[in-house]
Amino acid sequence: AENHGGDSYHASITHVSAMKVGVRNRINGVEFRDRQRRGGALAARTHYGHAMMVTPNMQWDEGGYLESIKEEMARHMGPERADTGLIAGTVFPNLAHAYVHNTIRVLHPRGPDKTEVWSYCLVDKEASAEARKLTMNYCRETFGPSGMY
Repeated sequence: AENHGGDSYHASITHVSAMKVGVRNRINGVEFRDRQRRGGALAARTHYGHAMMVTPNMQWDEGGYLESIKEEMARHMGPERADTGLIAGTVFPNLAHAYVHNTIRVLHPRGPDKTEVWSYCLVDKEASAEARKLTMNYCRETFGPSGMY
């Protein structure tokens, strides 16, 4: 679960084949990337094993779903938090969240060298049917059982 809490360097090695074929940006021929980083990411850990990575000053693509709910996010969280993108996080000992892929994972140890992963896709019920379908496809094709990540 450490990849969700500060190991951002693993992505360029572990996920390079998926990035080269454009899985991060395109699912079923539809442009998905709705957010871009402006600047670097920040990682924070607690003494108890919890961790998270965020990107301040997130830039939402004009006309994208996340840009369409930015005002609502600002009302609920304040404008500064609405511009901060949560990349990933870990709640010790076995809960992981990957916002980049809209997933929550529960990690179940099954022995000294085995872990069973239960992965859930998060979809906003208020989103349009197209946005919900796109999110589900993205989850399936990146972190589903046959996903590229």
